[in-house]
Amino acid sequence: MEPEDCCLSSIDSLDESAASVTGFTRKGLDYLEDILDDRRSDFMKNI
Repeated sequence: MEPEDCCLSSIDSLDESAASVTGFTRKGLDYLEDILDDRRSDFMKNI
């Protein structure tokens, strides 16, 4: 997912080995849920 999908990463420094945390807005969580629903539907069709 990209920032335009309301998914952001937060880092504590610009060092390449810095740890990051992924965060979602409410809109991003809704988008993620839609993606998962689509994948589940596709999976169930193939069973």
